[in-house]
Amino acid sequence: MGDVSLLVPAIRTNRWVGFYESALKACKNHTFEIVFIGPFDLPSELEGKPEIKHIKDYGSPSRATSIGVEKCEGEFLYNCVDDGV
Repeated sequence: MGDVSLLVPAIRTNRWVGFYESALKACKNHTFEIVFIGPFDLPSELEGKPEIKHIKDYGSPSRATSIGVEKCEGEFLYNCVDDGV
């Protein structure tokens, strides 16, 4: 289990790499994971990153959040948006 789970119902894949890079800077003293849930594929730059989980789902953002919560392993959970940097 890590420190923080960043839960992100997401459709703006062009912003996911920037979101990840922002999390790296913000979480220097804590472990984290990012759980992206949405209908699109994970950008290739994020494939294989141990902090990233990706769940493909075609439902609403609230449904994506509910699905993602089940996959979060952090002690703390933060529900984010994919354009928040």
